[in-house]
Amino acid sequence: MLKPIKRRLEELAWDISSIGNFNYAKDYGNTERGIKMLIIRLMRDFPDVYGNNPINPDDFFGMHLDSQIPVDVDVSKISEWEKDVKKRLKELRSNPHYKALLKAYRQDNQKEIAEILPLVFAKPGLEKVLEPNEKAPRLYHGVTIPDKASPQDYLNLCLKIQKQGLRPSPYGLHCDMDRNVRPIYFALSPLESHGLLSFSFIPTSKTVVIAGGREARIYTKNLKANFSLNLRDPETLASYAPDNDIGIQVERAESYCSELKDLLKSKKIPFNELKIPSD
Repeated sequence: MLKPIKRRLEELAWDISSIGNFNYAKDYGNTERGIKMLIIRLMRDFPDVYGNNPINPDDFFGMHLDSQIPVDVDVSKISEWEKDVKKRLKELRSNPHYKALLKAYRQDNQKEIAEILPLVFAKPGLEKVLEPNEKAPRLYHGVTIPDKASPQDYLNLCLKIQKQGLRPSPYGLHCDMDRNVRPIYFALSPLESHGLLSFSFIPTSKTVVIAGGREARIYTKNLKANFSLNLRDPETLASYAPDNDIGIQVERAESYCSELKDLLKSKKIPFNELKIPSD
C-alpha cells in the first residue's frame, strides 16, 4: 500500500532531523552546518509544505507540516530526497556502535544500552547515564488528554497504560533517537509532566539518561513498573503548566479534574494529588 504524500513528507522531515542525533554524524560528512543547509534546501524545494523559516531552521526538530499540502507537490522530488536521506541514514546505521545499540535495545539488555549510548545518542559531558541498579531520581510521565476524551475515557486509557506498561511514542522524532531506537521520556518534576494524570516511579533495573535538570530518558520498548498515579490540581496549570498542551482548554481543567477525582475515589483507585508547592 502506497503511503500518502503527506505522510512521506512528514517522515522525510523526521529522518532529516534525526541525522544530527548521531554523536558521530560528522565522521560521515554530516556536519552541523551541512545538516542546516540540508534542511534549508528541503524547505526551499517545498516552499509551501514546511512551516519553518528557512533563514532560521530552528534546532533541526522544529520542522512541521502546514495543515494544507499543495496539490501540485512534485512527487519525483520527494523520491529524490527520500533516496538521499535513506543513503545518509544507512551509512550512520552501519556504524558498529549503532548496530550494537540496536541489538541491545531489541533484547532490552539495559547493561549494554548503558555502555553504548554515549557512543551513539547520549551526549558525553552534557548528559548523565545511570546504569541499572544505580541510584536514580523519581521520574514522572504524564498522559496528554486525547481529543474529545471524557474524564472516564481518559482514566480508562491511563489505567490501561498502568497495567500494560509505557511504550515509546511512535510519532515524530526528538533528540537522541532515530526511528528504530526510541526512548520513553520523563520529567524530573511532577508539575512538568504532560496532561492531568501522570505516572511516577523510581527506576531500579533500567538505564536512565538524565538530561539537564528537567528531563530523563529510558530506552526500552515496554516499561512495566509499580507506577504511582498522580492527579494535578488545576491551579498548578497557571504557574507550572507543562510544555505541551494538556489536551483540553485550560478553562475546562477545573471541572475535568473534579470529575477525575470523583471517579478515582468511587473506584477506590489510589492516587496522589499534585498541588502548588508551599514556599
